[in-house]
Amino acid sequence: MRSYWAKSDPPEMVTEHTSKLIEHFNAFMCLYGNFFSAKEQQAIRFACQNHDLGKQNELFQRKLQTGVHMLPGEFPHGVLSCAFLKRRQMKEMFGAEYYKIIYQAIYNHHSRDMGFDDAEVSNYIENKLIPYLKVDFPDLQLEIKGHSIGRLGESLDEDETALCRYFRVKGMLNKFDYAASAREEDVYPMGTEFAPVDPSASIKRYFQKEYGGGLNAVQEYMAANADKNIVVVASTGSGKTEGALLWAGSTKTFYTLPLKVSINAIFDRLTKENGYYPPIGENGDYLLGHLHSETMGFFLGNGTDSPKGNKAFSHAELLRKRAKAFVYPATVCTVDQLFLFVFKAPGLEILPATLSYSKLIIDEIQAYSPSILAYLVYGLRLITAMGGKFCIMTATLPPFLLDELKTELQEVGVTFELPEKAFLMQKQRHKIAFNAEHKADFDYNRIIASAKNKKVLIICNTVKRAQQVYDRLSDDVNCTLLHSRFIEADRTAKEDRIKRVGKRGNTETGIFISTQIVEASLDIDFDELHTDMCTADSLLQRLGRCYRAREYGGEEPNVFIVNSEYGVGTVYDKDIYRFSVDALAVYNGRIFTEEDKLAYIEAVYSLQKVKNTEYYNNFKKRLGYMKQMPIGAYSKGDAADKFREIHNISVVPYRFGNKETSEVCDGTKQAEIRKLLQSKDGAQKFEGDKWLKEHSVSLPLANKFYLENQKSATFIRVLDDTDYWFSNLKYNEERGLLTEIDDEANCNIL
Repeated sequence: MRSYWAKSDPPEMVTEHTSKLIEHFNAFMCLYGNFFSAKEQQAIRFACQNHDLGKQNELFQRKLQTGVHMLPGEFPHGVLSCAFLKRRQMKEMFGAEYYKIIYQAIYNHHSRDMGFDDAEVSNYIENKLIPYLKVDFPDLQLEIKGHSIGRLGESLDEDETALCRYFRVKGMLNKFDYAASAREEDVYPMGTEFAPVDPSASIKRYFQKEYGGGLNAVQEYMAANADKNIVVVASTGSGKTEGALLWAGSTKTFYTLPLKVSINAIFDRLTKENGYYPPIGENGDYLLGHLHSETMGFFLGNGTDSPKGNKAFSHAELLRKRAKAFVYPATVCTVDQLFLFVFKAPGLEILPATLSYSKLIIDEIQAYSPSILAYLVYGLRLITAMGGKFCIMTATLPPFLLDELKTELQEVGVTFELPEKAFLMQKQRHKIAFNAEHKADFDYNRIIASAKNKKVLIICNTVKRAQQVYDRLSDDVNCTLLHSRFIEADRTAKEDRIKRVGKRGNTETGIFISTQIVEASLDIDFDELHTDMCTADSLLQRLGRCYRAREYGGEEPNVFIVNSEYGVGTVYDKDIYRFSVDALAVYNGRIFTEEDKLAYIEAVYSLQKVKNTEYYNNFKKRLGYMKQMPIGAYSKGDAADKFREIHNISVVPYRFGNKETSEVCDGTKQAEIRKLLQSKDGAQKFEGDKWLKEHSVSLPLANKFYLENQKSATFIRVLDDTDYWFSNLKYNEERGLLTEIDDEANCNIL
């Protein structure tokens, strides 16, 4: 029997590659088969067995011999694979619905340019493929129909049931195909994933050891409702993180947070500090994945950059690849790493397929923009319709969001549990002083006096505002400044310091100045908080960094809020900010109880309050758009840009990119890095990439337009396909990157 090549590097036959897919399929179903019906398993297996039959054509075989990317006249092999399918048998085996889905999963298992028409494909099969193979096809007439995913083969009904089935079959086919095709065998274990891990026993041991007791009320509730979708509102510092992990149990888990600094902190907390996810092997790998846009920088900053054997990629790169492939039993990540699939772009089906047998924890959901909230609500609608489960937990849940989520899920027959009462601490933690005066500023004398015997935290709305506050205080007292515009090494050191000093029981004193990056899920506890006024949800999160779990009995306030108005209209919606200011006035000069905080959120975010605002209209408009969006309207790259809505540039400050004596960009370092990146030596490429990650700072794209118009500033691209720019912007370890304009968008989100 004639053999056909599937790959040339390394050499592999179609039969060998297909056998690998089936091995991964079988091993995976041993782990997660109970999440898939018998028909789904049969459909996925059939797709795996037949997806590469189209490689049995003359042009593809010749291409592998010549090493070119595409030969003239060649059609995507997924398209040709469909000619080998026995349609009548498929319809009898799977029924009309699954037959179409399998057909399209095979047809589109790679995202390719479909710049051809049906007649060209049929002509190629009849005049080229049949003579080459010397066989006839049982169903020669392809009946290929145009569709909104470029060219999708037979048409797929665009109802959500069909869409979800397509996500499952196509996504799992891609998952096994990627694993079977991986060059680095240690990225994927057999079955494409590590076996599930249940952290419950470790959590209970930790609480017994550290606190001498069992679980609290919120943790018991979450553990008891592990078989349901749940929404939990509980005070900051009440142990929601452990409760969520108890809810997840041994099911594959994704834990999402809005801020990269929070993900870094919780990864260290769940692995090194509390030990809920044990290490595997050597070199700092754990049964917990870490995934956001700067994951490589995180691991490099932790020293996990030693080469593994003689391979070119570092251990840090291995950890990133594993997390990107979702091989870990649990992963902490940003939502954009999971929810891009709501744009229905070809090639993203692996995301909903994976989430359909997983549990998803969404922490601090209130921190997202209206657009991202719409993506999350629509994504949860699809995920739960496929069998996935979610846990939303927060101290500040906007009431209108709860109403919208309930409506969307009811339409697909899904419900969620919401406790009758929020889980509130029975402690008085915060007494507030609110200066509502227009453009009010901090009381710097008070801050300096407090820092003599207290840990003082200052939170500002923008980076430039934080730098200005640092300049105002640093001459008089020792301060630490933390924001997103530091290079990785400096930011990591500052994050470590604020986490150490802010740890409960630490008696060190001093002043720490930061931006929103300390709001979410950082387990820090300061004695006094001074903060710019912001929207109600962010304000309550900021309060959670002061007297996190302690009772406050002082006469003087321990929280000082000023109506500085920084970031209004850019960082914060104008209407929501105004509602937040107006509703806060009644609490000035008194203890702000946990019940008060719930009432405050209700006053600002009730549907009645927000329904006529741009904030709410943006949410509803985007949600409606996602539901009506046709399959394939966006590419993967477009989906990523649309989701984040923040376009950044990576900037290398002049002190790192030039000779010490140079006052402007002299091009020396650019040339050196360009040479490394263009090298055929993988280790040199890695060194160039590593240097850029270690010495660059992320800025909104608006800075590029501003600086290009300044005679004293120039940006020089390193390579045409990179986003790294060398500039003459100044930088120092104390203040970070210094810009001429006030960058009010926080690049550390997502």
